[in-house]
Amino acid sequence: MKRKIISLFVLLILVSAAYASAEAELRILPHSWNINGKGKGRVKAEILNVDGKTFEASNIRMNGIEPLKVKASAHKVKAFFRKSEVLATLGDVEAGQVVNISVSFGAGEHAATLSDQVELVSKKKKNSNSHGNGH
Repeated sequence: MKRKIISLFVLLILVSAAYASAEAELRILPHSWNINGKGKGRVKAEILNVDGKTFEASNIRMNGIEPLKVKASAHKVKAFFRKSEVLATLGDVEAGQVVNISVSFGAGEHAATLSDQVELVSKKKKNSNSHGNGH
């Protein structure tokens, strides 16, 4: 019985250590950005493996741009940005390029910067009035 308790205790310690050592991870969505897009284009940064309850979101930035809004849950923080503002930080870009997007957050010794890649594409909207008959 003592061995089972000790084994269970060791297992709990190992699981806790593995969970605590999980590093923050960044996911930029969508993975493809239309560089011809107009309107309300939004992009999202998901910062995973963080404590959303204690996460300091006041200084989160994507390529230096402030988010429109931030949502935090137990182990994830989502920040939403205007795509046109982030694209403007990239300078001259072309469809087909894959670019690095950085998200910084935290302060002092807890400051971090993570990066993810997105593909730039060029999709033109189809004319909804065109039915192929010239009218």
